[in-house]
Amino acid sequence: MNDNYGWQLSRRAVAFVGVFLLAVFSFFSAPDSAKAGERYLLEGNTAVPISVGNSDSVLATQAIPATIAVTSPNGGENWIEGSSQNITWTSSGTIANVKIEYSTNSGSSYTTVIASTTNTGSFSWNIPNTLSANCLVKISDAANASVFAVSNSACRLTCPPILSPM
Repeated sequence: MNDNYGWQLSRRAVAFVGVFLLAVFSFFSAPDSAKAGERYLLEGNTAVPISVGNSDSVLATQAIPATIAVTSPNGGENWIEGSSQNITWTSSGTIANVKIEYSTNSGSSYTTVIASTTNTGSFSWNIPNTLSANCLVKISDAANASVFAVSNSACRLTCPPILSPM
């Protein structure tokens, strides 16, 4: 593949391993200014000389940024106290465990549902006896609280319907 800067690259392999994107490139030729036997790593439009010993390949890794998105509850749900509901989310990057919290006051304060659980994208929550029309769920990286997401809109935590005798 030609990058229009005089470099000839051939992609040997691209694979997703965990959350790192690994790309292995072989460098076949360089601009006329390059010295024989030198290897270069392309960083943007800049060629950086590197030492790779006798290797023909260079391993380049780039971490995928950590992100979280709440998918349920995400607004409008009506969850009844005592029922079991699935909190769901998506994530990218390296997030091994998540912390799950909920707010009954539109996010002014949060109560912990679980301090750390494996990042599977789903958690079964037994709805507490705490009624609210302004409930939000917050999911954060258990190891890095600055990576988090909150429901887009409020859901309701309600009591079960009362059946009257006939």
